[in-house]
Amino acid sequence: HVKGSVVASGSVSYKRDMTLFEAITASGGVSAFGSNKRVELYRNGKKYIYDLRKREHMNVKVHPKDTIIVPQKTVFGN
Repeated sequence: HVKGSVVASGSVSYKRDMTLFEAITASGGVSAFGSNKRVELYRNGKKYIYDLRKREHMNVKVHPKDTIIVPQKTVFGN
């Protein structure tokens, strides 16, 4: 599932070796109000935060039951 400030929030079709960036792109990408600096990934009850401006974070592999949340930008644009 990809939620939050993305173009089309909801479930995306999982593909083998799918990356965090690909999952967000499959939901239409980060909206104009979304922050790609603080993307949250929830896996097995744990929360991870990634900055999609960093290549190594873009290439994080996602799992079928992961939840990804793109938060809104702050008033400072972060």
